[in-house]
Amino acid sequence: PCVGVDLNRNFPYHWGGADNSANICSEVYRGEGPASEPETQAIVQLIAAEKEAKQIVGGVDFHTYGQMILTQPGWVSRGAPEDSVPEAKFAELLTLGNTMSEA
Repeated sequence: PCVGVDLNRNFPYHWGGADNSANICSEVYRGEGPASEPETQAIVQLIAAEKEAKQIVGGVDFHTYGQMILTQPGWVSRGAPEDSVPEAKFAELLTLGNTMSEA
């Protein structure tokens, strides 16, 4: 039987968009609904609390399967939406990501 959810595709923001599947046997299965998995729920709650306390300015995802370092927004191929990381912070995150990839 096929089991498991790709947690990268289980987050509520743009859930069900491109590059995922409703097929439970797919490697990119998104889950039954947005944040349907307890691991995703825990991360969403943590980020919401930290964002409320103004402790988060950006994020970096260690995407070990593809050996990539991803910054938000990961759901667009070009151009950033208005709610993405400010340009100055993006430059900092890009420098951090490049430094990490060279380590």
